[in-house]
Amino acid sequence: MLVTGTLLLAVFCLGIDMYVVAALIPTMADDLGEPVAALGLLVSAYALPNALLAPLLGPLSDRFGRRIALFGGMTFFAITVAGTAIAPTLPILVVLRILNGLGAAVVMPAAFAYAGDLPTATQRSRAMGNLAMGYPLAALLGLPLGAFLAGFFSWHVTFLAVALLAGTAAILLWRLPPDRPKATSAIGYREGLRLAVGDRAVLSVLVVTFVWFLGPFGMFTFVGDFFQTSYGLDTTQVGLVFVVLGVVGVISARTSGRLTASLGPRRVVLIGIACFGVAVLILPSTPPYLALSLLIFAVWVFGTWFGLPAQQAIAAGLNPRARGTILAFNSSALNLAAVISPAIGGAVIAASDFRLLGTYTAGIAAIAFVTAYVLLPRPRPVAGQEPAALTAADCVVECAPV
Repeated sequence: MLVTGTLLLAVFCLGIDMYVVAALIPTMADDLGEPVAALGLLVSAYALPNALLAPLLGPLSDRFGRRIALFGGMTFFAITVAGTAIAPTLPILVVLRILNGLGAAVVMPAAFAYAGDLPTATQRSRAMGNLAMGYPLAALLGLPLGAFLAGFFSWHVTFLAVALLAGTAAILLWRLPPDRPKATSAIGYREGLRLAVGDRAVLSVLVVTFVWFLGPFGMFTFVGDFFQTSYGLDTTQVGLVFVVLGVVGVISARTSGRLTASLGPRRVVLIGIACFGVAVLILPSTPPYLALSLLIFAVWVFGTWFGLPAQQAIAAGLNPRARGTILAFNSSALNLAAVISPAIGGAVIAASDFRLLGTYTAGIAAIAFVTAYVLLPRPRPVAGQEPAALTAADCVVECAPV
């Protein structure tokens, strides 16, 4: 429980740092004398290192151990967030956000790899599901708290609070049970990369992750505007709409962790993609019924956070020796979709409207469903695998956001 709670706190810190910027952009723009559009760089600056550099940083936990990678990454993250709290200009903020992203690129795959290394199936299952709650929990608790601190004090205080929380997480991570790899199991940097990119099963999982999340990230960028224009909601009311994301995300992540053992992770992923695809197809047609729109949005969120822990567990079980590296590549695929899909969604909106974006996104979901059905491994024993190692079947059936 202590291990899972510590890992969850680490992921929670990363989630707050990502989500809170959306609430602070107007205040930061006024304070820095910059246009709101320019402050959007802070979001991209955080996401790009995760998308591009996670595969280079992820192997650190395979080589030196999860605890050392987690402690080093979180300490670096805390220091750079503290720097963000005192940054005087936008260019310095952008550089520090890039450094934030570097720290996150180390911590995220190492946290899920640590969960995948836990000794019993029950521990692995609960840990994977609980870690998946980090981001929706950050949206539910961290975003409004960060906005409150910025309104009552300043945006500098918000980032300082995140830095203090991250520093606390770093101390707790150092107190985790040591897990330095044994000489017989530790692998070199190059070997970890080879095991990841040279494995067809790994590449298949990465393709599914990328195609799947081209949908949620692209449409999510514009869903706030949909609620505002369709129902005349103000900014505060739209913010309350996103409470749905936090509440339903937490519930669905925990549900996923409990049901994966009985349904199997592949089936859980397929159910999650199907729920998302149906929801985004229906959502643009729900006005003028706000309650119905919120219900459909909840189905969307449920599907996304229901399937993601199982997808992480599938990736974690492919090769125990290169678990950190593989999860880093999986994180990179997800963040690459986060970088690309908003631009595609914006082009679709500019060419037509939110209804076409819903149809387009549902089409992406259908492609992702077929891709997952064809490419994701089925839970069966792997012949010739070492008895002490976790097989893909063992981990993906029992380990399952994020």
